[in-house]
Amino acid sequence: MASKSLGPFPKTVRWREIVMRSGGDLELAESLLSRLTLLYESFVRDEVAIACVSFLVALPICTREDKALKALRDTFGIVVAGPSAEQLATALNVVVPRVHTVKIATLRTLEQIFEDDQGGSLFAGDPWEKWRTFDGSGFCDLARRFFANLNYVCFLEVL
Repeated sequence: MASKSLGPFPKTVRWREIVMRSGGDLELAESLLSRLTLLYESFVRDEVAIACVSFLVALPICTREDKALKALRDTFGIVVAGPSAEQLATALNVVVPRVHTVKIATLRTLEQIFEDDQGGSLFAGDPWEKWRTFDGSGFCDLARRFFANLNYVCFLEVL
């Protein structure tokens, strides 16, 4: 899965300018930004957030190996029954049994990756191949998907 350019990047616009252009309440917008900043900063030290990110990162790393299930267990302590969306979601629920913002973003990311792969092939291939595409330069796409989902969930939580 190669990355693709969406065109030239827009120039940086300060938060205050975005709010003023939209006719919004600057005080309310600053409050929103402060709450989001605190939430994002809390993830750096949050064991659940780190476990969720590690789970997602482990998939492309461990699928380099011929025995991905063994590599996931031995390297990251993740016990997975198989490569399906349901099996990965179950494994994540074992690693992180409680509801958490980063867990929801991780589950959304897993779900989207499997939705994108619905077309599939007539012939059964390597079930771990989708995760190998996120190794190397493809990791940027995995990270982009995850952080888009994390932003979505964080905004829902704060708004």
